Amino acid sequence: MFRLSQSQNPLRTTIRIYGALVGEYARLAEQCCLQAVAAGKRVHILLKQVTAVDESGRQLLLDWVRRGIRLRAFDLYCKELLKVIRRSIRHDRRQAGAS
Repeated sequence: MFRLSQSQNPLRTTIRIYGALVGEYARLAEQCCLQAVAAGKRVHILLKQVTAVDESGRQLLLDWVRRGIRLRAFDLYCKELLKVIRRSIRHDRRQAGAS
């Protein structure tokens, strides 16, 4: 199962993702986000009731965090996944700064 919804106001686009962020669904979420970014608005992504994230979904989340897109998780699984991703990025930045 996968569901994606989008709402807009003059300042931002909010994308809500439900279900499995895997494979083709991850690509669909990526396309939706890229369209919102291209429109020149801030993008907020809400991860609600996400049940699974495969490697393509994890890479997508990593890319969004690196781009500065605001992500908010509502379930424990995604909250922990985002913590790990953010920690990994901070570690990479520290390593790059030490070089």
